[in-house]
Amino acid sequence: MPSTETLLLFTGIAFLFGASPGPNFIFVLSRSIIYGTQNGIITTLGIGSGGLIYTLCAVLGVSALLATSELAFSIIKYLGASYLIYLGIAVFLDKNYAKSFTKNDTQKSSIKKMKAYRQGFITTMLNPKAGLYYISFIPQFIDTSLKNSELQLLILGTIQSLAAVIVYTFVALFAGKIGTLIKHNATFRKTQQILTGTTFILLGISVTY
Repeated sequence: MPSTETLLLFTGIAFLFGASPGPNFIFVLSRSIIYGTQNGIITTLGIGSGGLIYTLCAVLGVSALLATSELAFSIIKYLGASYLIYLGIAVFLDKNYAKSFTKNDTQKSSIKKMKAYRQGFITTMLNPKAGLYYISFIPQFIDTSLKNSELQLLILGTIQSLAAVIVYTFVALFAGKIGTLIKHNATFRKTQQILTGTTFILLGISVTY
């Protein structure tokens, strides 16, 4: 079990890491503005789930493959880049992009919620840098004098995932309110659609470097 000082220090860093602008941060921000706070929070849960999977992979040693195999790292990197570019193109082609959830259409709403969760999960899992974070940065906080390194890694990885969920939830709450204020402004929404699509495509290109 990590010491109290280590837990406090790592928790603070985890929140700072979660608040750093990146693909997931922008993804939650854009979905919350367009589809509402609830959709943003569901996307956040997908991201958190992806973080937990990476934590388990790190504990099992699977994530080490990313650090030792250039091929594995490149495959995941380019898959992630392709997915972000795909999302950007999908935004441009989505004629209903500016529409929020239809409250009376329960089936349609459920499908969009599952889509939000799935996309949040996939964007995290196809980010090889996230995997490297769990096997390069987090282990620096592990006390190697103890015999439960795997347990320490599991605890710290879980804290990182929970911190991301908390940060992105606040982002969703804030962005959702913005979306409510401008939902009737067609010009702003069209501009936001263009900016969001362009941002995802640029993010997809940037992760290849």
